[in-house]
Amino acid sequence: MFSVLFAMVFVGGASAEQSGADHTDKLADGGEQSHRVTLLTGDVVTYFERAGGQAGVSIEAAPRSGEPPLFQTRTDSDGFSVIPSDVAPYLASGAVDPELFDVKELVREGLTDAKSDKLPVIMSYRQDTPADVVTRQADAFPASDRTLTLPTINAAAVKVHRAEAGAFWRALIGQGGDPQAFSGDVKLRLDRRVKVSDDESAAQIGAPEAWRAGLDGSGVTVAVLDTGIDAAHPDLAGRIAGSRNFTPDPDANDGYGHGTHVASIIAGSGAASAGKYRGVASGAKLLNAKVLDNTGYGEESQLLAGMEWAAKSGARVINLSLGAGPSDGSDPLSEMADKLTAATGALFVAAAGNTGGTAMVEAPAAAGTALAVGAVDKTDKLAEFSSKGPRLTDAMVKPEIVAPGVDIAAARAAGTNLGTPVGDRYTRLSGTSMATPHVVGAAAILAQKYPQWRSSELKAMLTATSKEIGATWYEQGAGRVDIPKALASTVLAPTSISFGRLPGSTGSAKVKRPVTYTNLSNRAVTVSLKASLTTWKGEPAPAGMAVLDSDTLVVPGAGKATAMVTIDPGTGPSGAYGGVVTAKTADGKAEVRTPISFYKEPDMVSLTVKLIDSQGKAPAAQSLTVIRDDFDWINLKNNDPFLPPVYPVTVKGGAGVISVPKGHYSVTGTIAEKRGQTRRASLLVAAGVPVDKPSTIALDARATVPMQIETQELTDTRERFTAVQRTIPGAPVAFASGVLTSGTGWKMFVTPAAPAGRGTVGSQDHLTLGQALVSLRVRTRAGEQILHPEYDPAAIAGKFAGERQVAVPSSMAVPSFEPTKVLGMLTGDAAQLSLDPVESDRLGQLIRGGDAVLLLNVRNQPEYMYNVYFRDRNGVPARHVNKVEQRRMVAIDTRYHGDRADLIYRKKWFALPTDAPSSIALSGTQFQGPGKWTEYVGPADDTVFWKRYVTQMAPGKDGVPDFSTTFTMIAENIFATAGRGSEERWFQSPIRGGAASHNTGAFPVLCSLCRGDTGEFLPAAQWMDSTPGHYSEPWQSGEYLSKVALRQGDKEIPAVWRPGLAIPLFPLRPGNGTYRLESEDTVPDRPAFGWPNKAVHRLTPRISTASTFGSAGPGTLPSGYGCLDGWRKCSYQPLITIDYQLRLDLLNQAPAGQLNTFDVTVGHHDGAQGAGRINEFRLWYSTNDGAGWNQAEVARTGDGRYTVRIAHPKLGDTSGFVSLRAEASDTAGNRMSQTLERAYALTEHPAQ
Repeated sequence: MFSVLFAMVFVGGASAEQSGADHTDKLADGGEQSHRVTLLTGDVVTYFERAGGQAGVSIEAAPRSGEPPLFQTRTDSDGFSVIPSDVAPYLASGAVDPELFDVKELVREGLTDAKSDKLPVIMSYRQDTPADVVTRQADAFPASDRTLTLPTINAAAVKVHRAEAGAFWRALIGQGGDPQAFSGDVKLRLDRRVKVSDDESAAQIGAPEAWRAGLDGSGVTVAVLDTGIDAAHPDLAGRIAGSRNFTPDPDANDGYGHGTHVASIIAGSGAASAGKYRGVASGAKLLNAKVLDNTGYGEESQLLAGMEWAAKSGARVINLSLGAGPSDGSDPLSEMADKLTAATGALFVAAAGNTGGTAMVEAPAAAGTALAVGAVDKTDKLAEFSSKGPRLTDAMVKPEIVAPGVDIAAARAAGTNLGTPVGDRYTRLSGTSMATPHVVGAAAILAQKYPQWRSSELKAMLTATSKEIGATWYEQGAGRVDIPKALASTVLAPTSISFGRLPGSTGSAKVKRPVTYTNLSNRAVTVSLKASLTTWKGEPAPAGMAVLDSDTLVVPGAGKATAMVTIDPGTGPSGAYGGVVTAKTADGKAEVRTPISFYKEPDMVSLTVKLIDSQGKAPAAQSLTVIRDDFDWINLKNNDPFLPPVYPVTVKGGAGVISVPKGHYSVTGTIAEKRGQTRRASLLVAAGVPVDKPSTIALDARATVPMQIETQELTDTRERFTAVQRTIPGAPVAFASGVLTSGTGWKMFVTPAAPAGRGTVGSQDHLTLGQALVSLRVRTRAGEQILHPEYDPAAIAGKFAGERQVAVPSSMAVPSFEPTKVLGMLTGDAAQLSLDPVESDRLGQLIRGGDAVLLLNVRNQPEYMYNVYFRDRNGVPARHVNKVEQRRMVAIDTRYHGDRADLIYRKKWFALPTDAPSSIALSGTQFQGPGKWTEYVGPADDTVFWKRYVTQMAPGKDGVPDFSTTFTMIAENIFATAGRGSEERWFQSPIRGGAASHNTGAFPVLCSLCRGDTGEFLPAAQWMDSTPGHYSEPWQSGEYLSKVALRQGDKEIPAVWRPGLAIPLFPLRPGNGTYRLESEDTVPDRPAFGWPNKAVHRLTPRISTASTFGSAGPGTLPSGYGCLDGWRKCSYQPLITIDYQLRLDLLNQAPAGQLNTFDVTVGHHDGAQGAGRINEFRLWYSTNDGAGWNQAEVARTGDGRYTVRIAHPKLGDTSGFVSLRAEASDTAGNRMSQTLERAYALTEHPAQ
């Protein structure tokens, strides 16, 4: 991510599974975060995670020609990759950026479907490709828009339409695409997202002294690449020499406020403050390159284009108060800065970053030629937020300089509220974003004095003359910018001397670097030289580690002189070292400083990683992750910041080689093989392998064992996710490799492994099994024999339910036998059934014997399904057999209701251990509904949390699901004890809004009908069916369709809307009060993703509710629930709720012409405070859509529990539906009335 760097934190939107949207921490105390992301291939992935290291994805595969892909997953400390098998070769070849398939990274970049309907990519062509050819070829791709051409790097920025991403991908690879040809012509990478990161401050760095000397940047052009500039601000009027807008916004004006603030620190006149807030170089002219939009965000390509424009438009200094994450300088932004500096001589000055972390200097500040800037406060103390160096990989000194960046007052763009306003014209902000323009202003003043200087001289003088502030070399660089000293100095010293990474073995050769000084005067200058060097912890380096070849140096007038500094890497322990070479005149009046740094590697050895398939051959190229077991995840400060916890390795031709420090390592991987009708996937792992010399880790599929599943009867494998994983103590996630398969035919294998001595090594096997839907027999004169075909259960049950038989003449097996043709005689579709080679031969023999009859019986639905989760906690046995036994499981009598007979359902039941990090991927089990069967879950385990999604969809074209009609319910449970569980009625009417109850607290549910300590009231946020614990949160799709009003007495309380929150809030008066909440829920005419819709739901088209309740300040919230972000405390309010158990058939119908008896529970949310005992409940019903109402017979059966009896008329005497109207009250004075139109249907022929 690329971010403007000022010290502010934005916290943003639960379950994308039901909403298609983002849940980005709407709970103040954390909870689930779930996001829906469409990949470049058109595959849709919903990613969720929670504290504790549990993470999962559900996958909706995009349509493809030919066989569906296998999905492989890989998790590590930074990412969760979902890799379709038809994409893996392009990743391994380097043609496609792996980040495009890292869903966790895409979420971090803000590239979820809810936030962006387009996926930004950069297409890089060969270096010899002319710009017009790049433009023409990029324009030719379908389902995409080219936004920019970037001639300097032979690339184009393209936005892929996510709804049509599959078409773009197919055009990119061509039919039967060749990854080598692809990588030779064009490479694809993520266009990373970009986000934004002084009365006393100008005097702090000595600017007024320069002004008095007539130096204010006049004649110098400075570019500001930011959110635009308010050209009408009095301080900036007449300062802008040119503007260019690279964003989708209509113009280059600043609608956010960051760019104006930055620009005025550089060149503001102070006109609106009588000169009080004058910029450092008020005489400079500005180029305004708007690369970030009015929300403070942009894309990498916009910044790249802005950098090109600014450098080629004559800017001598370019301000980049933004960042794109920590880098070693090899990223595209840093490379662009280096190229443009070399071509134009422009100096890029960039913010170091605001993380405050070590080795966290961001791109483009990480560029070798860029001047990276940290921040100090008004006392020259390093700001806590200022990112520290050194640069990743080579320990180059970064930041190189620091400047004021705390509470800086500067111009405020009109109509913006960023920071702390100082009147209408100014505002205060903090960040390295504010420090950077101070240095840019200083550079402009120097550029005025030395018009012939290029970037290297400007940068060198600023750093060499900076003021020491008592911080370390990797915090302050050379020190705080000092304009008077820079103007006065007649000696120019290098910015820094980087020795890079040096081998650390004993006897390593010494390394020398020149330190060259330039005398700007005409008189010789003698300087004394001194080199100081410290370890990473600030202790003096061993004597002799850094040595100068001379203590003094004479620099001739208008000439140069060079000293040599020698580093002896054979001295001292490994790690980062840094310090400074100081050159000082004898009188002490002149002093220049040059930071030096290097990284001494530990003893490194080569590690070869081999992949071998089950035939002893090299599989297709793929990228793997080597895990460093010795990394200390518990005490991170104990780690060398230049030794990462994982090392990527690309395995081509069966092997990949990397260099690693001595230690212990683990590797996980997968190999999928398809040969004829054979399909096997191998889960491979090597754990805790000692590497103290050149070594090899071989992941060999020939050494794996079958992952066997034994059932007591024939079953269909509906879905299976298997994975191997390695955990290290303290690591936030499991390092895992997994494979997701759907349907039968795949055989899974795993590497046996002894228990790990540190952490764990294990496997997991998550399956959805159903009673076998197909029975295939062959009847001959000798009797009947059973065959075991492979098939797609969902497809065959929907089309071929029932019995059929066909006689097969012996001639069909002579002279050759085609089993698919014979089986196709049963279904009319040869693709529906297949047999393995052994059974194919057997069938051919039986047919050749004569008088063969094939008998096929296809069930419409199973009588039971198994949802099983097995894991090896530590160690993988050599005989890997797991038994599915009903006695060890929880049996749930389950009905899947629906308002229509042709609905399509999909269930995704995720099993997540609560005692260890884990990851899982599912695509879901699809079935035709409504239906009923027994769901078995287990084996029962009190350390496994089940997060269960069930989705309803209307059929679309050709009977495939119409995903726009998706409506999902969730249940969250821990099934600790085997036996009979509570019955479940998914989607039994009435489906209604309210505040959801919860079975377990693993994923906190948002408190709704809730009051926070801010005085705000949150109305109903969830929808429920008739089973307690089932709920949905459709508002997180970004829409809130409920109409709500809150009143106190006769006054309506206006709603307030919070950015990023679709649901309204109502501010309550302090203290206790009585309020009336009125809500109306209607099923919309057009489907709104995640909400009830007319394509799926014909019942409860309107629900009207009025609740009067007494409200008090928040008390204690029960466990399992969470407050809205921004609330420290909250509690459920005592609104009365009604739960109906209507005892309906699968189509949500009750018998007409009969007495209908059902149960009602009246009460409050379990966590409500101020609730009384229910003292009244009355119910009316209408069978003519409200034209007339009859009071129902109600009998109290317990505290808040009632039995209701309604005598249904004959169907012809009704509208076909029953509406309900209820009134209830409690002893605390809370009251509620509710009308449910068409709560259920009537029928003369009830479904099952």
